[in-house]
Parts: sequence; C-alpha cells; structure tokens
Amino acid sequence: MKLQKYFLYSIILLFFTACGGISTPTLEMSKKEGLVEVKKLLVENFGEDTEFISLGLITDNYKRCLFEIASLQNVEKQLTYMYMTNQVITTETPFDKEYENVKPLKIKDVDVDAIIEYKEKATSLILEKTPDFIAFDIKDILYMVSLDSKSTCRLKLVAKKKDTSPTIYGNRVEPGSAYFTFDFTADMITGKVVCTDGFDN
Repeated sequence: MKLQKYFLYSIILLFFTACGGISTPTLEMSKKEGLVEVKKLLVENFGEDTEFISLGLITDNYKRCLFEIASLQNVEKQLTYMYMTNQVITTETPFDKEYENVKPLKIKDVDVDAIIEYKEKATSLILEKTPDFIAFDIKDILYMVSLDSKSTCRLKLVAKKKDTSPTIYGNRVEPGSAYFTFDFTADMITGKVVCTDGFDN
C-alpha cells in the first residue's frame, strides 16, 4: 500500500499549498460543462491514453469549488498539472511492486456523466438524512484502483447549511462556518454510492 499512501499524502500536500484565485467559472467541477473542460485539460496535458492508479482533481476552495490541480500517479511516476501556471510537473516516485499487475485506468476513462450521477446520488443520500443542507458542490474527486483492480471514484461534497443550528451530520470546514463536507465512494462498475464520512460523526 506504499504507493496509495504516498499518493494520498501528495494530494493532501497539494490541497494545502494550492493558492487559488484564477480558475474561471467554466471549470466548476459540480457542473457538467465544467467537468467537460477539466477533462479536456487532462487530455491536453496528460494524454487520453495515459494510465493511472490514482488521479486526484482538486478545487481552489470550498466556496467556489473551481478546478485547480490534477495529480496523476501510475507505477512509473507522478504527474501534477497546475492550472495556475498551466504546467505539468513530473516526479519520479518509487512504487510498490504489488501494483505491477494491477489493471490501471486511463484518462479517457474519466466519465463526466458518471461523475454527475455520483454527485446526484450522494446529494440524495444527504437529503434522506436531513433537509438542513443546500447548495451541494463537488470539492474534490479521487479515482483509485485497488490491488484487486477494483476501481472507485471518491467525491468530497461541500454543502451549505440553511442556518447555524447544531447538526450531527457533515464536517464543518472551519469554526462558525455554514459549510460542511461529506465524503462518498462510488463503485465504477455498479454505480453504487456510499457515504464514508459525514453521517456517523
């Protein structure tokens, strides 16, 4: 699991170092037209046949949720695309040999319609629990391929609470904020979406 842990660490690092501020509304990852533009950037900068075991798409902040960074990891290297500077950084990284036989995904496998469907299912799950949240947006997306070649798409949603009353659901992004995050995982074969963080706090 060394590769997965390394990649997740890199995603967290990139998340906290992203400056934000220049993404345009056309790159809003909660809308189909925004995701279409994001995929175009991935194809242009990584190549549609580029393989990956992990692919993270990170937005600038929880209020705007505009695409900012893409980080791709395969068994050979890590590629990071920075929208702010429009450049790709390549990092040679060690990998766990267990992943050599894993069937990877490719950039062309990123399915915009499926992501929107996952978001809609996740939103419905939240509303089934509580009617207190509105304005659901995709904060981050993370594709992962496990050692058994099972592919999942993980979404972090940001939801705005209608008022400031206490709630047992979600994770408040900062003290006093009306914004809360929820994490979901979608099975890319069955389409099933489950909440992994935000319902049992």
